[in-house]
Amino acid sequence: MLKKTLLLVNSSQVLMDITKRILERAGYSVRCAVGFAGARELLMSYEPDGIILESHLPDGDGIDFCRELCDEYAMPVLFLSNDKDDELPALQAGSADYLKKPFDYDILKARLSMMSCRHYRQVQLTTLKNRSIMIS
Repeated sequence: MLKKTLLLVNSSQVLMDITKRILERAGYSVRCAVGFAGARELLMSYEPDGIILESHLPDGDGIDFCRELCDEYAMPVLFLSNDKDDELPALQAGSADYLKKPFDYDILKARLSMMSCRHYRQVQLTTLKNRSIMIS
């Protein structure tokens, strides 16, 4: 089985390092970026299975970046914020899920697993629809 790959976009190098280690122990392959610029650069050569995106980044608003990611890439975004008021805007921007900080790492891993399952089912349904259109 292939490792699921994640892009972690955060403003705190310390929290990013801790989260990366925990997720790698859970079997994920994780790359990290501090802010939009670093994430955009990685996405030019790297296609993760999902993105974990923090709301407040040094170079802009996470909700705007979430909207951009969801418009440009076919991968789910799990949005992290310490502001409960970000939940609805994040979901409206296209985030597949939302988790309020501080969070329990077991909850993060469970949400990533569910997000991955939903995304996989969506890809399969899209593939089936495309095949049926081609056949008809």
